[in-house]
Amino acid sequence: MIKSLDPYHPSVIFKMKRDLKQHDSHSASTELASVRADTSSDTPAMKSKRTGLAGILDDANAFLLEGQEVVKKIEERLGEMQKLLDQSLDLKLDDSDRKEINKKFQTEKKHLDKIAKESLVGGEELFSGKFAQKGHTLKISENDAESMVLRVPPLHAEGLVINRARVDSLVNARKAVQLMEKAKTEVSEVKKSFDSKQQTVSFKVARIEDAEKLESEAKDAKVTIKTNGMDEYRMKELRRQQERAAEAKGRTLALLINLRG
Repeated sequence: MIKSLDPYHPSVIFKMKRDLKQHDSHSASTELASVRADTSSDTPAMKSKRTGLAGILDDANAFLLEGQEVVKKIEERLGEMQKLLDQSLDLKLDDSDRKEINKKFQTEKKHLDKIAKESLVGGEELFSGKFAQKGHTLKISENDAESMVLRVPPLHAEGLVINRARVDSLVNARKAVQLMEKAKTEVSEVKKSFDSKQQTVSFKVARIEDAEKLESEAKDAKVTIKTNGMDEYRMKELRRQQERAAEAKGRTLALLINLRG
C-alpha cells in the first residue's frame, strides 16, 4: 500500500514550487515570442533591406509614400474647412452663427499649418516651403546616373494664401470661396506630382523583380539542360530568357553559358 504524503511535507512543497517556476517560465517565454512575432510582422523597420538598385528604389518609394500620406492629411483638413465654409454661406444663418463656425474654421487652419510645417518626410520639412525652388533630389539609380527632383510649394496656410481667410460674416465667407478653391487646386497639383513620381519608381521596381524572376527561370533551365543533355529548343529558350532579363535590367547584351563541357 502506497502511503500518501502530507500536503505540508517538504518534498511536496518543493515539487509545487518547482512546477510553479516552470509554468511561469513557460508563460513568459510564450508571451515574449508572441510579442516578437507581432513586431516582426508589423514593423517595417524589421524587414530585410535590399541592396543595390533595388534598395535605392525602395528608399525612394518609401519617401514618396510618406509624402503622399502628409498630402492626404492636408487635403483632409482643407476638406473640413470647406465644409465649414459651405455652412457659413447658408443665408438662413446670422453672423453670430457664422462667428461660431469661424472658430472651428480657424482651428482647422491651425491643424493644417501644424501638419505642413512640422511633418517630416525622410527627416525633412518637405511642405514648409524649403524645397519650393531648389527641390528635393531623389536618387533612383546607382552611381547617381539618374535622379528625380521634387519641387514642393509650401502647403501651410500662408503658402496656400488662406491665412487671412475668415467665415465670420457672409461677406468674408464669400471672399473665402475663391481662396479655398485655389488652395485645393494647389494641393491637388502636388498630389499629382507625388503620384506620378511614385508610379515611375514602382515601374522600375517591377522591372527589377521581373528580371530577377527571369534570371531564376534561366537558372532552372540551365539545370534541366545539364541534367537531360543538350537540347536545341531548350537552349534557344534559355537564350530568350537571358536576353529578356538583360533587357529588363538595362543591359545591352545577354550572356549565354555553354553547358556542353
